[in-house]
Amino acid sequence: AHLLVVGGGADRLDHLLADVAQLVSLRTAAVEVTAVLGPAVCTVVRPGRPRDLVARPGDQVSLLTPAGAARGVTTSGLRWALLDAELGAGSTRGVSNEAVGSTFAVAVAEGVVLVVQPGTRAPEVAPRTTPYDPSP
Repeated sequence: AHLLVVGGGADRLDHLLADVAQLVSLRTAAVEVTAVLGPAVCTVVRPGRPRDLVARPGDQVSLLTPAGAARGVTTSGLRWALLDAELGAGSTRGVSNEAVGSTFAVAVAEGVVLVVQPGTRAPEVAPRTTPYDPSP
């Protein structure tokens, strides 16, 4: 089963945060949840149910953990991959990533990840001068 929520977005921050809390709550654990909130698309990823998502190359993507820490987070198709990573509650490690192709995937072993595609393009990023380590 799939739940699609459509809303206006950010008219009131308190309402938006309450809506996000409902998206990732135990009430929705049995269904795949996607929300279109203004220009943003939010996708809930739960253990055992990886999600394959559509994007345009260069679209910004953020991984948030509004329900607490998430462990075993693995991504593909994003500029900065995660491999069995932990995203703690309030972590910014998953913020402002970038789709590199027309699809990307997110999986989680424990916890809940909210994938936010804000509808914005990533700015140009200078090449790294050090290797990137996707591990935890």
